[in-house]
Amino acid sequence: MIIATASNAYVLFFRTPPTRAAFLKRARVKPGTYAEELMGDIYDDVFRHCCELRREYQRYYAVEYSHFSAFLACFGHLPKEICDRADSHSFHYTHIIPYHPPGFLQDEDGLNLLARLFNLKIKSR
Repeated sequence: MIIATASNAYVLFFRTPPTRAAFLKRARVKPGTYAEELMGDIYDDVFRHCCELRREYQRYYAVEYSHFSAFLACFGHLPKEICDRADSHSFHYTHIIPYHPPGFLQDEDGLNLLARLFNLKIKSR
């Protein structure tokens, strides 16, 4: 599932994240091309440079916050409906990642592209 937030960001929910190879195959890029490099950078932005919230909560914040939803409420850029349902989402999804995309992915076309590349359903707010 992917949800667009009011702050030009997305929250990505994965049951099982794709491998880099599967992501690049879905992107239909040829090896050794600029397109492969660009799509690889998007993959890395999400899985190497973004904070995976569920893991961060379990690793560092579970002592401070009794519920995952209370932890997420501290992130002012996340929509209230995500925070309200965070505890149930944390049981269904192994990775919950807030992603601040580059400008060319911050519109409806960018949202649709990311949903297709990551094989996620778009959930309207």
